[in-house]
Amino acid sequence: MKRAVCMFAVMCLLAISIAAPNLRADTVLVGAPSASGFAAWDSQGIPPTSDNFSYAAEFTLSSTQLVTNIVVGLFGDNTADFTLSLVDNLPFGPADVYTSANLTIAGQNVNALYVLPVNLTLGPATYFLAVTTFKGDMANIGWSQSDGNFVTTDGTVAHDTFEQNTGLDGPWRSLNSVFSGDNDPGVFTVNGPDIVSPTPEPSSLFLLGTGLMAGWRFRRRLKVASQIQAAGK
Repeated sequence: MKRAVCMFAVMCLLAISIAAPNLRADTVLVGAPSASGFAAWDSQGIPPTSDNFSYAAEFTLSSTQLVTNIVVGLFGDNTADFTLSLVDNLPFGPADVYTSANLTIAGQNVNALYVLPVNLTLGPATYFLAVTTFKGDMANIGWSQSDGNFVTTDGTVAHDTFEQNTGLDGPWRSLNSVFSGDNDPGVFTVNGPDIVSPTPEPSSLFLLGTGLMAGWRFRRRLKVASQIQAAGK
């Protein structure tokens, strides 16, 4: 009897695990994932007046989301260090930074992707993604400009780019307010987990059916045994 009970419990657990939804790889919540040729935001067209130079992209989240990471696209022909930060204000101080990472571009003329780990639950609000580097490095690398085709599954992306070229304590300005034309942000994606209900495979359906059948047979045997015991009395 104990063995039958154990087998029944195992079959039930297997059936539940098959029916439960799976947590799969990240999906893009909001972002500008596609690059526009070889255009990039760098310091060559707008000479910085300090040792530091920064660009930022603006996006919003329309609901509370778990953000696992943010990915940006950079390219260049020089190895250079840069800081990638998720903030909620421009200019930003330590209190405005949700997370940041010091990264190094590999020095290659391709749109390489660099990851900022986040793993935070963010509420509906406006956020900025800032790339900061040194003047000498920025002359040879760039933040690949997006083509204006944005993902807006759970938010929006601003058709604008923000730059800071007077030092880390200096003001930021919108390039839409300075230049006419295409000022779309650099390539980036804000990513979060996607929960889906998978289609069961035939083997899983067989296992589920076997578990249900075993449960039915077990209940039937208990009922027959109780009837025999009652008749014996």
